[in-house]
Amino acid sequence: MSSMSSTKKSLITSAVSLAVSAVLLISTTFAWFTDSVVNQGNKIQSGNLSVELWQKTDTLSQTQIDEALPSDSEYTNISDSQTPVFSDGLWEPGYSNGATLQVRNTGSLSLKYELAVRDIVTATGAQNGGPASATGNIAEVLDVYLLDSYRAPTDTDTPVGTLAQFSAGLVIDSAMLASGNSSNDINIVIKMKETAGNIFQGASATFDVELRAVQATSETDGFGNSNYDQNADGNPDNPSWGVIKTGKVVVPVAPSGEDTLITSVDGSATFSVPASAVEDGVDKLTLNIVETQKPGNIPVDPDQSSVTYDITIDGIKENLTGDDRVTVSFFIGKDLVNVKMYHYDRELTAQDDDFAYDQVTGYVSFKAAEFSPYTIVFTRISSVTTADEFVKALQSSGVVTLGSDITLSSVAVVPQGVSVTIDLGEHTISGRGIRNLGTIVSLTNGSIIADSGYGLDNRANIGTLNCDITSKTSDAIINGTGSWQGDVYVTTNGVIDEISGGNYNGHPETYGSSPVGSCGLYNCSTAIVNLISGGRFQGSSVAFRDYNKDGGIKSVTGGFFDCPYMDANGKTFCDNTTIDEVFYNTAPVSVTGGTWYNVGTKINNSLADGYTVNQGVVCEMTSCKRYDSPRHWVDDESGTVYYYYTVDSEN
Repeated sequence: MSSMSSTKKSLITSAVSLAVSAVLLISTTFAWFTDSVVNQGNKIQSGNLSVELWQKTDTLSQTQIDEALPSDSEYTNISDSQTPVFSDGLWEPGYSNGATLQVRNTGSLSLKYELAVRDIVTATGAQNGGPASATGNIAEVLDVYLLDSYRAPTDTDTPVGTLAQFSAGLVIDSAMLASGNSSNDINIVIKMKETAGNIFQGASATFDVELRAVQATSETDGFGNSNYDQNADGNPDNPSWGVIKTGKVVVPVAPSGEDTLITSVDGSATFSVPASAVEDGVDKLTLNIVETQKPGNIPVDPDQSSVTYDITIDGIKENLTGDDRVTVSFFIGKDLVNVKMYHYDRELTAQDDDFAYDQVTGYVSFKAAEFSPYTIVFTRISSVTTADEFVKALQSSGVVTLGSDITLSSVAVVPQGVSVTIDLGEHTISGRGIRNLGTIVSLTNGSIIADSGYGLDNRANIGTLNCDITSKTSDAIINGTGSWQGDVYVTTNGVIDEISGGNYNGHPETYGSSPVGSCGLYNCSTAIVNLISGGRFQGSSVAFRDYNKDGGIKSVTGGFFDCPYMDANGKTFCDNTTIDEVFYNTAPVSVTGGTWYNVGTKINNSLADGYTVNQGVVCEMTSCKRYDSPRHWVDDESGTVYYYYTVDSEN
């Protein structure tokens, strides 16, 4: 099989783009042969387990038809397609679009597949440059259907869930396939709710439909043993976290005196019910698992994730005690930290509930006296070493640690609703920078060097910054953003709680023929930086600009605000009227520290009581120079001498 790629596209109005990927899992406790098909640019791994993805020919888009893909008349093999399955359509309330897919097992081993929507990235209309009132998350009004035929959904059809719910692990379809067999038609349709209002105008969502396949335990080995692979657990080596597939399961009660074992729809959760816990006269037990809202008083840190299930077992007694309690076990993910579990708002403990989490297997277990809401809270730690791994890790809340230098070919995005802690691990991200639409709890311990664009584009919330960020063509940090909508300038707020250290350079080491004006920090008209306690800021024009007329930089207690950068050839953006500036527009609200280039009286009104500005050392980069030609300076002993100034306490 060959590799393939396709491009996610945001469609006009309420944009939805659908690509298809297949990921074949490798067990940690038993090595299974795997293969994969991805309609998203990932490499196909060859092996004895081989799957292909086909699409019914009469549901192809015109772009797919133009590819002239292999076909058996009724179906077309899209395994090597360069085009997303859904790549057209102007979305509006009531609009729907779909495709009929088929999974084919072309290998020599039986497999189990699972089809789901993953890697959902959304942006509101306001974030896409539309009206400030367009704040709706479009994923909440896009229903995903699995239908009996290729058609538009009707009022009698029930969606599998909204696109937003799939981020919590909903599955569209799953089944077993013997070697040489094909699945039934999988009719996937997405429909925008008729009730979607104006707040969803201009919104966008991109996502993948992911086909996971894993070897099924149905073969015999060379000695006729059909159980040789019974210990293969089917779980990925490093899953971010597990989600129980919701649904209802009915099982007969075990013979007298024996425990009754109930397994969830996907096999990831088991419930062992003692005979003494079964109500008298009951001959079957019904397990029902429904994902629900987390109780509001359960604490979840910003970079943690949580999932809540309403679990019921019909046919068991109430308020079980001791050995009558039900033993529960389910997979949530390997190598998680800070794992806690709650029944309603009561935290489970090892002493009272036999609660345990095994980082190696990824399973939690506990004894349940009663059911209804159970909530799992955990921190996902992703150690990444490639650009693709880094980009994917940013799609889910947790801790992301960089294990090697990486190069980004496009901007890495933290989506809305995601909260991450990013530890650069003393490594460097080069190529492009990071855009934050969610929450970055902290970004520390390494470097970002953007060859083009901003090094850090913050359109939401950042806790702590302490790293080195350079843009060779623009501002190192832009906090907030905005665009003209007719005669109105619409802004997106950005908030940074604290910049505590690091270097923020809005310039290349050596300028080209025409340097552009840029800053270490560019703060937009409604953006806020609550505190600068450290860090060095330098741009081709000034150290920072604050366009917030109310004072977007609230407090400066430290930091180094440097001169306009001049390269070794004497080039800089500044001419002889701007070379003396350290910042533009609004001064910080309060200043009690820091070292400032040629600050003069610009921060006098910001000085807190008891603080003064004192002259320090000479700035060698800009002193004793003469403006020779546009953007160029030469040494001249008679040129102006510029100094650095420090803000100190008078005491």
